[in-house]
Amino acid sequence: MNARDRIYCRTPVVPERKFRLGFPAGPARAIQVLRTKWVPGTVLPYCFLEEPATLAGNDDLKLIARKGFDAWTNVGIGIAFEEVSDPSAAKIRIGFKEDDGYWSWVGRDILNTHYLCLNPDCPSYDPFESDATTPVCPVCASKDIELDPRTMNLDQAWLPLEPRPYDVTTHEIGHSLGLPHEHQSPFAGIEWDKEAVYNMFMGPPNYWTKEVVDSNILDKLDEREVVGSTWDPDSIMEYEFEEGLILKPEQYQAGIFPAGGISAMDREWIQHWYPPSFVTEAISLNIPVVLNLQPGKAREFAFSPLETRPHDIQTFGESDTVMVLFEEINGRRHQLDADDDSGENRNAHILHTLNAEARYILSIRMYWNWTTPSDATVKVW
Repeated sequence: MNARDRIYCRTPVVPERKFRLGFPAGPARAIQVLRTKWVPGTVLPYCFLEEPATLAGNDDLKLIARKGFDAWTNVGIGIAFEEVSDPSAAKIRIGFKEDDGYWSWVGRDILNTHYLCLNPDCPSYDPFESDATTPVCPVCASKDIELDPRTMNLDQAWLPLEPRPYDVTTHEIGHSLGLPHEHQSPFAGIEWDKEAVYNMFMGPPNYWTKEVVDSNILDKLDEREVVGSTWDPDSIMEYEFEEGLILKPEQYQAGIFPAGGISAMDREWIQHWYPPSFVTEAISLNIPVVLNLQPGKAREFAFSPLETRPHDIQTFGESDTVMVLFEEINGRRHQLDADDDSGENRNAHILHTLNAEARYILSIRMYWNWTTPSDATVKVW
């Protein structure tokens, strides 16, 4: 398949995170890097949407998607996938809508509420997120909108035509894990022929708007959003680009052609975020535990309450964290609650009714320590 005759992944545009005036650059960078990442040990249930019928896919398409989940699982990561049939039990909800291309929300953005604009004159057909009481389309300001149940779309007309269809699904699932497009790395050093890029992607068969081209190709990620300084042209998160789109580096003027599959650097970075083996430590009720975590690092704790009642779980000290509570049943984790205090003048806090003698796992990832790592603690009571 020629590059001009294929469709490309487009991640929906997400509003930029705004920090309060005077918020320091160091914590802001840490939050930008980590905001889409899951805590280690997370189980991501996924389902294939069957309703409305326009979102349903056949068994062959579902098999291609499952192979993508298997590809990441086989790397060995501290994230598990579980296929479910009930959309309300799924975090990743996959549609196969025709003529809607390939896309996925990135990482924890899949948890947000998403909408579609129904205005036929709106130039954008992309989903958008909003937490407003009365959401409106961010492109045309129309109030004629509907909820979009999908967090991912795999175009049923195009996917069977792909020379490497498993790479498509692996790429989209990579987005669900929190990985951005590799060619947008600020360290790639790519100088684009912008006119050629616009002509290609705003034309058939993609028909993207200028904003979508900018958001998915031309805009470079802020250095706060990436870790490391190396660009990987063989990454599963890299596009294949044909000749004539890149001016520099000169060796890529003839195009970028990833080798296919999950690269060695992909493996290194996904295991950096989600280590395959993770020590679960015991925590006792009413006894604070010093977290002693550097930015980006995580710890998890196990405990069993003595009685059934509401329990408080809270961090203390000057730190920004995301904290997730799981119940472990027959060796499988089920998320119960979570709190994220990043960029806010408070501490993460969960109040949840817990059952006596049940096993619970508390997983915490550190965004930023405002004083010292030994200052931040967590307590269950």
